[in-house]
Amino acid sequence: MQGWVNYFIRYAGRPAMAENRITEYNKESNTVSWFYNDHKDEKRHDVTDNVIDFINRLIIHIPDYHFLIIRCQCF
Repeated sequence: MQGWVNYFIRYAGRPAMAENRITEYNKESNTVSWFYNDHKDEKRHDVTDNVIDFINRLIIHIPDYHFLIIRCQCF
């Protein structure tokens, strides 16, 4: 049950990726540079992906069409 609660909390209130994590878009080479912070070792990792690979990584976090995102209002 706790796993489902964490899942809903993670995806209900924020986008899959903040726009400020994209550091560069290079139109000539068709690449996107972005970064993430690994919470295991607390280090920043810079990544440069092909645009198509970047979009593929991003869209896996978009919920399916009939998937309902629930917002909980705690009292």
